[in-house]
Amino acid sequence: LDGMDIIIAKSEFSRAKHAEFGLRHEMTVLPYFLPDVTKMVEPFAGHPRPYFLFVGRLEKIKGLQDVFPAMDRYPEADLLILGDGDYAGELKRLAAGRPNIQFLGRKSPDELDAYYRGALGLIVPSICYETFGIILIESFRLGTPVIARRLGPFPEIVERAGGGALFSTEADLIAA
Repeated sequence: LDGMDIIIAKSEFSRAKHAEFGLRHEMTVLPYFLPDVTKMVEPFAGHPRPYFLFVGRLEKIKGLQDVFPAMDRYPEADLLILGDGDYAGELKRLAAGRPNIQFLGRKSPDELDAYYRGALGLIVPSICYETFGIILIESFRLGTPVIARRLGPFPEIVERAGGGALFSTEADLIAA
């Protein structure tokens, strides 16, 4: 590391955590960025009710299981889940009997953009530290607000963008 010209962190949170864990070298923060949208897709119109969106790997650390009880208390909208992963079977078991939670699998980039555009918001409930969370800026880029757990770099990203809300509890999630 002493021979490096620059060490880049993806967020202030990541830089601080590296220092906390003993990295003694200076780090420069360069947040993720995406190219501009060249052609805005139409919002997904194939769902009959308002919906929130989850996009990502279906793994326990992504915290999706914590959202299900909140959806029981928010019958005005559905939760559409895009993605797949090792925890999919358990999540489907936990969602059984909840008609407002639907698993749609993986989608192409254009389909994904349309789902983002049609959503009331993207829910990001990760229960572990992430270095950044690119899905947040994917959502922002398409004009969709983000509701993210107050953890890791998410507060930094959401507060700087002014593009969403943060939650710590189920009540916070429902309010958001």
